[in-house]
Amino acid sequence: MGNVNCKSSNKNTVIIKEVPDLSRGGAPSTKQPTNNIEETTIPSSIKDDNFAIPIKIYTPFTSKPIRAAVFFIHGGIFSYGDCNSHPAIANGLATLGLVVVTASFRNGEEAPMQTNITMTDLNDVIDFVRGKWKDVPFGLVGSSSVSCIILC
Repeated sequence: MGNVNCKSSNKNTVIIKEVPDLSRGGAPSTKQPTNNIEETTIPSSIKDDNFAIPIKIYTPFTSKPIRAAVFFIHGGIFSYGDCNSHPAIANGLATLGLVVVTASFRNGEEAPMQTNITMTDLNDVIDFVRGKWKDVPFGLVGSSSVSCIILC
């Protein structure tokens, strides 16, 4: 599947697909339920910015209540990476009963540190996750770049 169009004006575009649970390693089992993955975009809060932040939402395929919602922030030293990074980890967390959101926030040359665009995009995703799943605990998970955010 290709990337979500970052400049799309259609904020309600949703693509849902099921992904096998690979958290136990090896080939997917036909007996295990799969997690749902939804691709969509959320608007940037930057005034007069037409950017829509592409996100993926991994939802556990279970009748049990959601345990928590997490924003998985990809690594890439704020230079590369996107919402397609680390699908095995996101899928594994969803298998544990978590809603997992990944995002293609702007970084690198597109959003140099002094512009604060990356942090604004990250905060927009955090606000989205906390607003959509306000009745469950919320957390940040990630690799590399996320440690800078948590420590700041």
